[in-house]
Amino acid sequence: MDKVFFQEQIEEYREVTGKIQGKIPDWLHSGIFLKNGPGRYHVGKTQFNHFFDGFSKIQSFQFSSGKVHYSSKFLPTKAYEAAMKHDTPLFTEFGTFLTAPTILMRLYSRFNPFPYGFSDNANIHIIQCDKEVYAVGEGTMMYHINPENLEVTRRTDLDRLSNHRIITIAAHSLVDNHLVNDQSEMREKLICLGIMKQDKFLWPFHRCSQVFFELEGGKMTTLGTEQMDFIHKVNYNHSFAITKNYTVLVRHPLYMSLVQLLKANLVKSRRGLASSIQFDIKNSTRFCIFNKKTGNRVKTRVETSGFFTLHHVNAYEDSGNNTLVLDCVCFSDLFALNMFFRDRLRRYDPTQTVLNARLKRFTLPLYSKPGVTMVVQGRVMAEYDIEFPAINDRYLGKEYSFTWCLCRPADGPQREVITSYAIGKVDMKTSELLMNSAH
Repeated sequence: MDKVFFQEQIEEYREVTGKIQGKIPDWLHSGIFLKNGPGRYHVGKTQFNHFFDGFSKIQSFQFSSGKVHYSSKFLPTKAYEAAMKHDTPLFTEFGTFLTAPTILMRLYSRFNPFPYGFSDNANIHIIQCDKEVYAVGEGTMMYHINPENLEVTRRTDLDRLSNHRIITIAAHSLVDNHLVNDQSEMREKLICLGIMKQDKFLWPFHRCSQVFFELEGGKMTTLGTEQMDFIHKVNYNHSFAITKNYTVLVRHPLYMSLVQLLKANLVKSRRGLASSIQFDIKNSTRFCIFNKKTGNRVKTRVETSGFFTLHHVNAYEDSGNNTLVLDCVCFSDLFALNMFFRDRLRRYDPTQTVLNARLKRFTLPLYSKPGVTMVVQGRVMAEYDIEFPAINDRYLGKEYSFTWCLCRPADGPQREVITSYAIGKVDMKTSELLMNSAH
């Protein structure tokens, strides 16, 4: 299985005409589909250890008059260009520590896993906002892409736009529509979740916060902040949710420990940033809700039993009941992160592997008595292993009916027949799941 996930395509292509099998739908007469993801897993003698480590490669599928033209290009990030120049990775990635090119830098990097700064390998996501297309990862650098030729037109460093230091951002920023010009014109703005430090130094973490901010017209506006739980580790969030009036942070007990990271770096662990990940299921998960207009946190205190989430599905307000409905994929262990290490994938058995990922719905009260913590329980929307949910973007932050996902029966006789993940469609009103599988 590692050969499947770690396939490389070193070559770059420009408008290669594809061979059509079947028929392209009539409604798909023109347009461009962009894809971002890891494309290269080795540099020189160094093999990346984790699926998330590969250098970003942008792929384009251009539809025109019944034909499809394919193009691909590596994103010219600082991490990629430095690796190509020195024939070794100079930046620590999620599952791989850097390999310094000189003896002096190797010694220094034993005590500092980021001697050249944080990686800007934006290999996770493509965002389209206000006629701009961005390639992004969990670093602060956003790459503006020309979808016609995949060239980088400019770069935006979120750290430089802030008065404080932005260390990292959640990979899945969200596009929010809002009205301007006396409520007559609709515009888009980008909402991000980052880790902010009050000063410019990395150590210690005692002045770190998670911060919501919006990006519009090259300006950054803060929408809400939440202090970190600990001074020696930071809360880790891969995504978040928004509604018409609120931003929602799931403050789960998933952390990146600086102490663990330094220990792993000293003993030459092969796990990179992943060696710092800690999950304490005994701690509760809290829901932090912020008013977009004021930036203030809603006073209601809401929590549930411990879980963590990587991908939110959606959220919306139920004004009739003064509640906020939040849907996300919930995990009870770290298997989903660890399974994508190269050595784990070599032992991958699809008949035995279970992600323990459940799509759950939480109904969060927006008002409660002062000093009272409300405890809620999530409702399982489908008894399936589910990940990578996607919805129609027009319903972001609104009540919606369906989500598409990768899914597989969690147990029972179906699981013995369906041994791999398939595309599923969940009816969020009835909890019915339709699965499209080749088995």
